[in-house]
Amino acid sequence: LGKQFLSEAKEMKKIEEQMLHLGMNKDEVSGTLRVGSIESLINPYSAKLITEYHRQFPKVKLDIRTSHTTELLQMIKQNSLDVAVGFGRKIADRDCCIAYARPYRLSFVAHPDNKLAGQRKIRLEEVLAQPLLLTERDSIYRQELEEMAANEDAVISPSIEIDNTMTLMELVQRGLGVSFLPNYIFQESISGKKLSILNVRGCNRKFWCQIFHHRNKWVSPAMRAFINLTTESFQENFSK
Repeated sequence: LGKQFLSEAKEMKKIEEQMLHLGMNKDEVSGTLRVGSIESLINPYSAKLITEYHRQFPKVKLDIRTSHTTELLQMIKQNSLDVAVGFGRKIADRDCCIAYARPYRLSFVAHPDNKLAGQRKIRLEEVLAQPLLLTERDSIYRQELEEMAANEDAVISPSIEIDNTMTLMELVQRGLGVSFLPNYIFQESISGKKLSILNVRGCNRKFWCQIFHHRNKWVSPAMRAFINLTTESFQENFSK
């Protein structure tokens, strides 16, 4: 009986929210949209996205928080966030609705002058012998690299650990070492020949960039617009 009452209460709240937004123009919609994102997706393109969103919904406040994907998922389930953007393995949670998903690869990247750049079928141990510029241990990129190293009975000894991917990319561009990051982060630098992807044997790890929300969350016009603009930004700026 208690579960039935809770379900009915949630449905009533959803209907009430829908009624409040009926007949409203975009510039009349107000309130707060709580957005969660991993740090690496708060990038130079975010300013353009947020500007366009604010133009469409000037009275909606964007409350943007950064965290790791597993934490973002918990915040969605606890109704601490309305929508989230994460990166990792494909989410398979019955409480979660995936609004957008696209695969991206994790790759080793170095300065074009690095001795490994341009080589074919590089062994993992050769990469790990380089100065490593890595994210902290609780990031999905670091966890995946730790697993790869463990499979080769190798040990990772980073020269620098920092939970900021843009800073890591800048350090790699300055020739300080090798990093392991999603391709979407550095594709402009690859095109501009500021960085090189290393051809490492067995390195074909693919993960998913995903926009998700709670299955029972009503997708308001303001929330739908954010999802659509974010999806368009990924498709426009990030290749696979």
